[in-house]
Amino acid sequence: MPQFAIIAVSILFDGLAYAMFLFITSVGLSVTMGLMGFVNLAHGAFAMAGGYVVVTLTRTLGVGFVPSLVIAAVVVGAVSVVFERGLYRRLYKSTDLEQVLLTIGLAFMAIATATYLYGPIPKSVPLPDWLQGDVNLGFRNFPSYRAFLIVLGVVQTLLALSTISPTLSEQFSALVNLAVVTNVIPYVVSLSALFIMMRTAKVAENVWRRNVFIVVIAMVYSVFALYASGKDAVMGGMLVLGVAYIIWGFLAPRFTASASAIAERGKKA
Repeated sequence: MPQFAIIAVSILFDGLAYAMFLFITSVGLSVTMGLMGFVNLAHGAFAMAGGYVVVTLTRTLGVGFVPSLVIAAVVVGAVSVVFERGLYRRLYKSTDLEQVLLTIGLAFMAIATATYLYGPIPKSVPLPDWLQGDVNLGFRNFPSYRAFLIVLGVVQTLLALSTISPTLSEQFSALVNLAVVTNVIPYVVSLSALFIMMRTAKVAENVWRRNVFIVVIAMVYSVFALYASGKDAVMGGMLVLGVAYIIWGFLAPRFTASASAIAERGKKA
């Protein structure tokens, strides 16, 4: 297979694996809005809680990977029942704004709690042997863990389709459009910085022209994707990005300070 085709397939595989990760996490919002009619912006906090439960079980208590996933699902499910009975149920008939204010407040509290208990540094989960190897596709090896994410995403998609409702297509379309906006806008900003990076790195003129041609095509396609998403998705995506950047503005100094402290301790050691 030509080198260009191998690179294209690699990008497609890695992008699909990352997309499946985002889908598995974000599909909870569509489910709660479709089945419960509730705008739960804290659905990601429950996914984060499950991840930290798995981290605690595998790294601290020595529990296996698969049993940890099952235990985490049960624990987070039990906790979510408490939140539903104590908080969410009181706002079922309230306005969307009131639901957003409650759930985004819970999300902020969850972020602060996780940072306090586990620190700002990302934690890794020890994977079992069957997820540490590679999957051989004949022309290239791919990480087993990413292949596992793709399979898991496909299975979850099929399960979601098995409970299809008249509004499922509309919910899925809105979710996809919002995801396009929230991912494409930072992508376009990053692409625009590539011109300066190439000039600073003093790349060869032919390489610069080739990369500029590819970047321009990518940016044109990205702008078309934003246009096709519709004004509602653009407005919602800009709102999500604005909130995310504000949150990051408050959290970034903590990450920087923590990383600097670790580096200083490393130098002294």
